[in-house]
Amino acid sequence: MKIQGQKLEILRKEFDEFVFIVSHDVKAPLRAITNLTHWIEEDLAYTRNEEDILENFSMLKERVKRMEDMIDSLGEYSRIHKENLTVYKQNVFEFLDRVTNSSITCPNIQINKHYEISNPIIETNFGKLERIIKELIENSIRFANKSTITINIRALEDEDFYVFQISDNGCGIPKEVRDKIFKIFYTVRPKDIFYSTGAGLAICKKICQFVGGDILYIEQENEGACFEVKWPKNNLINDDYES
Repeated sequence: MKIQGQKLEILRKEFDEFVFIVSHDVKAPLRAITNLTHWIEEDLAYTRNEEDILENFSMLKERVKRMEDMIDSLGEYSRIHKENLTVYKQNVFEFLDRVTNSSITCPNIQINKHYEISNPIIETNFGKLERIIKELIENSIRFANKSTITINIRALEDEDFYVFQISDNGCGIPKEVRDKIFKIFYTVRPKDIFYSTGAGLAICKKICQFVGGDILYIEQENEGACFEVKWPKNNLINDDYES
């Protein structure tokens, strides 16, 4: 009973934190929409400056799109325990190559990729694993601070887990914010400067928790970011997980 009570207390704290973060972040674009509406009204009533009005309408549409993206992310976050539950065998090299190639969408960046694979054929839930690997690769590309970036993917294993390490030579993540990067809607850079919903890593974390694994940020001696995904070999639904 004591253990059950501790689990409930942990879930309660996580829920309270989630509600606070969501209410704070969802309100931000709503406040912007309200302000922009007032500015448009003032422009129409007084200055009739067409250029300012068009600019405010453009900003208004951008904030509406941001709200839609956040709501879509919340929907994906809430459906993690329901979708992509199939387990099957696949060649790991082919899997990683397909995911990497589908993630490379920026023609202005040259990408060098390297794989280290200890077991070429594994059986697991590749649908959910793909969501995580794709997010990490896309982040490496999205936050690249140079014209040529190197992405290293190691697919290793221990007794209980398949271990995937995705590292790059990009800008990395500042030490002072690394404890926040798995919180939903948190972004290292302000959204107005570099837009992102900030939901991707939170979704990755929740998927890992759901299957009984984990995802961690690994500090590197050199520049760049490194994430480690611990993916269970057997039980792919965490019995202690509560959606």
